[in-house]
Amino acid sequence: MEEANFNTLFDVFLEKVKEEVGIEFYTTLYRDFTKSKSKMLRNYSDVNFYAKASYMKHKNDLLLDRHKCAACFMISVLNELDLNIDDYNSNLIKEKIAILAGLGIMHFMIVRNNHNYKDSGFISFLKDSDFEFPEPICDKNQYLKNWALELGHAYKEDRIFILSLSNELFLIEQYNRCLAKK
Repeated sequence: MEEANFNTLFDVFLEKVKEEVGIEFYTTLYRDFTKSKSKMLRNYSDVNFYAKASYMKHKNDLLLDRHKCAACFMISVLNELDLNIDDYNSNLIKEKIAILAGLGIMHFMIVRNNHNYKDSGFISFLKDSDFEFPEPICDKNQYLKNWALELGHAYKEDRIFILSLSNELFLIEQYNRCLAKK
């Protein structure tokens, strides 16, 4: 990914993450992100290259789909974001940031790649409400918390898979496409 595109995506998802951590932590978060930015870009490029080499049917294909790109970015956040955890009020902050980063990138790519305005209704929906999650049926935790718990456990066990994350992102997008049609 070109550094200019990375910087744009970086700024977009930092704004989304601000809502999660609160304004009182934003300055610290911005400092932590800035400190980790170049490592995250390098790691994203490595993970993206690995995904292309491992999962692309035709090795000459240049681009991954948005779900795989977002999954690669989530993994790079988990690998390289150096947070001063004591400064934040959530023990799953890194995982939540990775999720919000992946969703932010997916959102950006949907809006940016809207050729012939075929997704204009869905884009309007996303601009009004951003991505929504289904209600969990197995427990009382919010979907984001359950996903962050899953991501944290998978990361600790070295069991983060690009295709699994990509599929989860795809399903979130499809859920929101159904909501947009209502």
